[in-house]
Amino acid sequence: MRSVINNSRGFTLVELVVGMAITVILLGAIFGILATSLKTQGYGFSQEGNYNHGRAIINTVSDELRYATGISTVENQTTYTHYASGENRTIARGTGGNAGNIYVTRGSGTQVIGGGLVQDFTINRDDSNTKKIIITVEVSSQNAGITATNTFTTAVWTEN
Repeated sequence: MRSVINNSRGFTLVELVVGMAITVILLGAIFGILATSLKTQGYGFSQEGNYNHGRAIINTVSDELRYATGISTVENQTTYTHYASGENRTIARGTGGNAGNIYVTRGSGTQVIGGGLVQDFTINRDDSNTKKIIITVEVSSQNAGITATNTFTTAVWTEN
């Protein structure tokens, strides 16, 4: 006589399908969180770059204008000529493919700042105080498909 052993161990097809469905749902949630984290990290990197470039522009332009003895505006507030340290100096926003940069010319040397990220740049005299100059720069960058834009504004008091 043959005895039938009906003591088989294992999972049924229904149990396997349910287990796989739960695994897929959990993996989907994990990948969703990972994707969001990567976008947030990219946005953070963009913000960091914007702050670095914005600070560099504000500091450089502020230092230039702080000791200026004469300032004139040319070409719709995109080029500023001033006199400091015995020489004419120029602060200009680039044009065309270089519009994202600020150029500071001292004598025969030119310093390029902005990293190609400058969206807007203005220098305006305060109407209530002719020695007070307001500098505004808008910097924008994109990382991981997210655009980060920051605006920096400062006031500088000139010698004259």
